[in-house]
Amino acid sequence: MNDIEQRLANFFEHDGSRAEPDSRLDDVMLGTPQMRMSPINERRSWARAIAPAAAVAALTIGGLAVITRSATSEPVTTPPPLPAATPVNGIGWTVEAEIKVTIARDILMHECMAAAGWNYDLADPSVYVEEMGTWVPHPVLGIGNVKSAVTLGYHQAPGATATLDNFARTLSPDDEKEFSSVLHGTSNGVTSTEGCFITANAPLGRLLEQNESARVSVNETGIDQERVTTDTKNDPRTRSALDQWRTCLNNTVGETAETPNDLALQYAFESGTSSREIEIATADAQCQSNTELVSTWSQVYAEYLREALGDNAALFDQLALNRAQIIEQVEEILNVRDITIPNSD
Repeated sequence: MNDIEQRLANFFEHDGSRAEPDSRLDDVMLGTPQMRMSPINERRSWARAIAPAAAVAALTIGGLAVITRSATSEPVTTPPPLPAATPVNGIGWTVEAEIKVTIARDILMHECMAAAGWNYDLADPSVYVEEMGTWVPHPVLGIGNVKSAVTLGYHQAPGATATLDNFARTLSPDDEKEFSSVLHGTSNGVTSTEGCFITANAPLGRLLEQNESARVSVNETGIDQERVTTDTKNDPRTRSALDQWRTCLNNTVGETAETPNDLALQYAFESGTSSREIEIATADAQCQSNTELVSTWSQVYAEYLREALGDNAALFDQLALNRAQIIEQVEEILNVRDITIPNSD
């Protein structure tokens, strides 16, 4: 590994919850716990870690593992636009959608645990916006939103939204064992109880099953995912948005970089967060928003991915529709509880 690769490996090993938004959220939506109890006699973090080597080797976009390489040639043809009913970001999870789904799931989890006698404080929605908009490795994009940039620069969040994890660390071994049984459920071979991991996903149960089925089907089609990423990066629309971002960044803070991800890598592994980093990260995030770079990337990537699926394009449409339905259901969960997600800019 080179120096950047080693620091990326260390980054993922240190904070396994910070995979790319799509992969993190897919773990949540599958009903797979993001946090699992370590053995009772080992007082370690509950967070699921991802393999550092895999994190360095591949980035995840739209739920698909993509090995990246540089290329300068423009795509041979421009893909057709997405069907009218398909969300412009296709099957990708936006940061905003990820925040909504995670808050909704945490609320449902908290309600279940509290009903069983395990009450703990939930983080304010504004903390989710700050912590879930931080930088994660990407072929082009970088910092997720302005609030994260203003608060953290390109550095990682302190984990204030991991309230379940943080609460578990305060328990005695005996209490931790009981807490785990409520969280994961119990079975003695004769009778069994469902844990709160299952209960919290119940309102989205059918949609979750459909999401996983469609996601697996898309992943198993054998398309050239590297080509999709390269074509997206070299599409004239993406290049134009990047040019506008570079101009905006230079005019705002006098900084230059090829991509937001390249810019983030200059600061993300420094020992501390400087005022200059905050200034640059804030301008970076604002310029990405002003130039619509993120939405442009998402739409262009979705078009190339759907085209690459060929006769299997219906799988893409199914997954995109399913994820839109999940977001709609999540918004209903938040609305009936009068939960408002703060603006991220």
